[in-house]
Amino acid sequence: MSTGTIEFTFEGLCPFFTSELIEEKSLMVGLIGVFEANEVTHAPTLRIFEHPFPEPITYRGTTSRRLLTGDAYLHIISNNGIAAKDITSDPGVKFLDIEKLYPTKTLEIDPQGCQARLHFNNGVLSQIRPNTVIVQDLDHHMASESEEEVEEGVRQEFSYSVKLVITIPEDSYAVLHFQGDTDDYVFKAGRNYRVEVRSLPQPGNHDHQVNHFKYFYRLVKNPPKPILVPEDVFKPDSGDPTCMLASFGKTRI
Repeated sequence: MSTGTIEFTFEGLCPFFTSELIEEKSLMVGLIGVFEANEVTHAPTLRIFEHPFPEPITYRGTTSRRLLTGDAYLHIISNNGIAAKDITSDPGVKFLDIEKLYPTKTLEIDPQGCQARLHFNNGVLSQIRPNTVIVQDLDHHMASESEEEVEEGVRQEFSYSVKLVITIPEDSYAVLHFQGDTDDYVFKAGRNYRVEVRSLPQPGNHDHQVNHFKYFYRLVKNPPKPILVPEDVFKPDSGDPTCMLASFGKTRI
């Protein structure tokens, strides 16, 4: 039997908790759900594609048979038990750490504010799409400024979307174990899988003038003032400027 691969991709309101990535070889990725009236709806989904089959297995919401709530753990299992922790990050990955926006403050982040939390101990993180942003006060309206004024801001480079590639060794398998009533999903060696993890604006409920980064502050117990948000460096009407990944690197979990 040959090896297999699982490629996780993350997009939207998916905060990365990286404080234990280096020393403990552990990574947690959250999914933030937004469902209130007068807000931009984000409904987290996790879709598993097995090559060459086109139809995915989908986990979502809080009322379906495949619930996407609480904690889920990805383990690689062999005849010797659970594989040793071995997760690394490519140097090109640049997380947008919400705490680093405030150099003189320590924010208290509560991961329990996420609808779901995915835990990983194996794999390699790498960048899919880079991006450039300017950090602004949430009350600042970029649309009212000229392009020349925006260009004067301090830019930051970060990874708009990233992937985590996990190798399933020969004679092994991987299990995505969900706490609660949701059945586990088994990934087998010799097969290739793609897993999309997303919390993106829902069609028909999307306001391009709303900076979606503000929803990450729902996890902050001691909201700072002012509220700082990153804005994409392009014209406001050229696409979706504000739904992006973040990292909470100093947070202990």
